[in-house]
Amino acid sequence: MHILLDDPKKAEQMKKELLSAPNFTEKFSKLASSNSICLSKHDGGSLGIVRPGTTAEEFDKVCFQEETEQVHGPVETEFGYHLIYVEERWEA
Repeated sequence: MHILLDDPKKAEQMKKELLSAPNFTEKFSKLASSNSICLSKHDGGSLGIVRPGTTAEEFDKVCFQEETEQVHGPVETEFGYHLIYVEERWEA
């Protein structure tokens, strides 16, 4: 799941809000739906299965190298500032 924003300060503020939410995934989905500038907002920020090399390098690094089940970001790419949550990862 991810939320794409055009303002790093707003991304930081939203991350704090997410980290204090009692029902994290529900809150993430709601914030993505109402704030993300990515079309995935229509799916609550869900990107489905992401394969290596299909996203920006900075985004890929989080998806495939950082810890799962944590909010990462803001991660800056050419598209803006992402808050990224990797629910699980499968080995190929």
